[in-house]
Amino acid sequence: MLKLKHMDQLENQPPQPNIQEQEPQPEVPQKQSMSVWIVVLIILISVAAIAMSGYAAYYYFTSDEPIACKMDAKVCPDGSSVGRISPDCEFAECPEVIDPTADWQMYRNEEYGFELKHPTNWRKIENDGFIGFGPQTIASDSIFTIYKDKSIPEVGAGSNSNQEITKVEDIQFKGLAAKNISIKNISLNKVSNRIFMNYNDFILSIGQSTINNTDYPFDHKYNNIIDEILSTFKFIEIKDKQETMTPPERLCFDNGGSFVVRDGENFCIFSDGKECGEFGFNKCVESKGIWHPISAPPSGMN
Repeated sequence: MLKLKHMDQLENQPPQPNIQEQEPQPEVPQKQSMSVWIVVLIILISVAAIAMSGYAAYYYFTSDEPIACKMDAKVCPDGSSVGRISPDCEFAECPEVIDPTADWQMYRNEEYGFELKHPTNWRKIENDGFIGFGPQTIASDSIFTIYKDKSIPEVGAGSNSNQEITKVEDIQFKGLAAKNISIKNISLNKVSNRIFMNYNDFILSIGQSTINNTDYPFDHKYNNIIDEILSTFKFIEIKDKQETMTPPERLCFDNGGSFVVRDGENFCIFSDGKECGEFGFNKCVESKGIWHPISAPPSGMN
């Protein structure tokens, strides 16, 4: 009976839901956002780029392998040329230009229309249209001379029996047509060179002296200095002679004479051959050479 009652109780109970026991599921990791991976990727790429750049720089500056640069050249102020050099293929530095004439003395002649520089310890001689420069050690002659000449020499005999013109060459001197003439000293068997050119209605002769003095035996001792003097030579505007006259020159000119300087002294020469020297210059010139200090002055000239 108890069993039946128990069965009745079971049948009269409401149905229970069918609850199945669920097995535990494994945890699924959450996916990281894409932005994090992008940042990481950027960092890795940056580090790699920096490393490669550092290696390239290290190789560039330490590698012994030559770097090929362009084969062009730059002309320097002294006339030399420099090329490009590794590692940056920039032009090499030009050599320092040292002007050997920087402390030389300037000479300017407005009558002839030129200026030049000469060594400070050289003396200058001006004598009747002749301008010479030379060391103090040479007693009477000049090494470098400039003067007006009567004509331009041709190959053959020179201006005296001891000279021979061995070569005449057409050149450009300071932008003007000129001739470079080789003059042989026969007794010394040495050759000097001079430049001749037509300039402002006269012939200008410039260059190495053709002297016979044994103090200067044409041994090329002064060739470099002569070249440097020529490098400083410049033509300038010629002024009217009367604008640059000194009082003695003016007095001589006004009285019809020709003014010259001989051994540092003033002379006025007249067409009849009379001349006036330094002593008593004014009275002599005013008398056109009639009055002379060694003779009795004419009446009215005391």
